[in-house]
Amino acid sequence: MSSVNVNIRMEQGLKRDLERFCAEIGLSMNTLFNIYVRTVVRAQRIPFTLGHQRLQTAAPTEPSTTSAAVQPRGALSSQLSQFTDDYPN
Repeated sequence: MSSVNVNIRMEQGLKRDLERFCAEIGLSMNTLFNIYVRTVVRAQRIPFTLGHQRLQTAAPTEPSTTSAAVQPRGALSSQLSQFTDDYPN
């Protein structure tokens, strides 16, 4: 299968932070983006919830509908390793 180049614009600081994160989990940015895009195409959806949390100044009257799963980097790294074998850089 042939490859194409895709250019993405982002803030310099964000790119630096992403490069640092990728280095910590042992992936290139290229591999990370390919994993993300393949996941979107397979699932036919964005693989996370988009939203925001409101600033709570008083006791909440209803449960929050926004949640974020936080995993240790080691666990994330082991989960992503299944993709790196199938999708080379």
